[in-house]
Amino acid sequence: MRMRRFGSTFQWVLVFLLLLLSCDAAMAAKQGLPVIGGKKAVATVNGEPISLEEFRSMLASLHEGAGEKPAGGPRNYSDLLQRMINGKLILQEARNIGLDTLPELRETVGLFGKQTLRQTLLARQVKDVRPDGKEVETVYRDLIREYRIRSYRFAKEEDAKQAEEDLRAGSGFDNVMNRMVSEGKAAGSGEGGGV
Repeated sequence: MRMRRFGSTFQWVLVFLLLLLSCDAAMAAKQGLPVIGGKKAVATVNGEPISLEEFRSMLASLHEGAGEKPAGGPRNYSDLLQRMINGKLILQEARNIGLDTLPELRETVGLFGKQTLRQTLLARQVKDVRPDGKEVETVYRDLIREYRIRSYRFAKEEDAKQAEEDLRAGSGFDNVMNRMVSEGKAAGSGEGGGV
């Protein structure tokens, strides 16, 4: 039953869209858009309107940061409107099945809201902060570390443990490793690779 209602509603929305898009521009200008709840509506989805204001806002957010492009003739905004309609249908179905009442979902949405609020607050607080180039360079230089690494491979685990014991006893690394290599218990070179 639910699928049939959804299908017939979806067909109604598609018919409405096709009619809306196929109307002559002059005819649409004369008639204007229907007013629902005090706002001009470009479409309705199961009685829930998509206002012209919502449509313009979505359109503006898509063009945000895109820069100015030369007008290349008339534009077709039906894809954007279709996405908005699909979004409304998905939200309505989620409400119908009670998805918005699940504790796990509410917790996730709450955490996302807190994280977004934190990020927004941080971005506003530091938007005019400019780092001191000299201080950045000093911190960077202090954090740079270069290491020389020598690696040795042992054929037997007990040889590696013996080398570890000799090192813990206070024998120098070079002495222990040179002895292990000369005895054939380890393979490697004294050359260190930079990291």
